[in-house]
Amino acid sequence: MNALAAFLDLDAWFSLTWSVTLPSGAKFEIGRIQNRITFGTLDADGEKWEAMLTFDMMLDEKNRGKWVANTHESMLGGSDISNNEEVERLAEEWVRELVEKKSWEAAKGVKHGFWVEYAPMDIFGDGIPMSPDWLYASVDLARCTTCKRKKEDGYTLGNCARCGTAAYCAGSPMCQRSDWKVHKWICTMSAEERGQALKVSEKGGLIRWDTNHTMVEEGEEVKSQNPNFLEPQLKRVER
Repeated sequence: MNALAAFLDLDAWFSLTWSVTLPSGAKFEIGRIQNRITFGTLDADGEKWEAMLTFDMMLDEKNRGKWVANTHESMLGGSDISNNEEVERLAEEWVRELVEKKSWEAAKGVKHGFWVEYAPMDIFGDGIPMSPDWLYASVDLARCTTCKRKKEDGYTLGNCARCGTAAYCAGSPMCQRSDWKVHKWICTMSAEERGQALKVSEKGGLIRWDTNHTMVEEGEEVKSQNPNFLEPQLKRVER
């Protein structure tokens, strides 16, 4: 849910990228840069797009929140797609197949990756590796990462034995097993990358690392860039 919220959170995150590499080496990717959304499949080397489908999330008042196919940034097999209807058709097929096969499941040999930019960084990069759990909150080892039960309420918790950055209900493997789809990415990071992610999220999530970009000061009234609210909203206020 944090990943989905962040995907729509234009106020906080300049870009996000989620990738899944399958045992065969094939790779699919979903990303957003500002209000532009791109998803598709890469070849076995992970270098060239076999299908790249792009939509622009409209920000103007008349079309606010509508996704409009972008033919200039969409291609199939190395060839540009010339009309909006074809982009929409291929996108619908791509999403349907992804959901039916549940290709994102954290099976053996499946590798996930999640990167985020909280401000413009390297336009040719994906940002920094990050856990979706740490975007809006810092690590809390006194609470089960999955079911949110608290140690102070009498529940016994145990930390991930490998990386120590997540806590789960002891005596029941279900909480840890359920979180593995997300936690596997953090758990298998290098110590350097995991340390960086912990550092920049320690103030209450990555969103608080640089509040000059993610929030406004008390008393300011700045419209939210997120076009998906039913009612217009203001940008977050730093408290």
